[in-house]
Amino acid sequence: AEVAAKVFFSQQNTRTPVIVGLIGFSIGVALKFIWVRSSGVIGLAAATSAFYLINAVTLLGLTARQLGIGIFRGVPSTLLRTALGTAAAVGLGRLILQTSLPYPSLWGAAAGGIALLAVLLLLRDDVAWRAVRVLFPTRSPEPSP
Repeated sequence: AEVAAKVFFSQQNTRTPVIVGLIGFSIGVALKFIWVRSSGVIGLAAATSAFYLINAVTLLGLTARQLGIGIFRGVPSTLLRTALGTAAAVGLGRLILQTSLPYPSLWGAAAGGIALLAVLLLLRDDVAWRAVRVLFPTRSPEPSP
């Protein structure tokens, strides 16, 4: 939603994201009151997620309507790669949390991050490869005289 809001801001349109945000916030507050009674903390988390999802879908839909659906070219494949990498990260992190390692959440987070990066690299994700090149630059050979 933040990226979509910035599209509107760049066009000097601050009203649309604010209105969408206020409506989404109002719906989110109502959902929190309703869902926290029936589901407790899980309901509160679900209502917060629903609020962000409502804002994102609405702003992205308005952006697509204004600029055309072509602006989302490449998004489905990126989402698929990210979902696969995230599944690997969560699976590995969960396995590590079940061990007797000291500070298992730290080990799980580190292993999950490495798993995510590994899957994205295997799936030839451009951003992951750029990150690796930035973190581990290779020296170009010295020009010969």
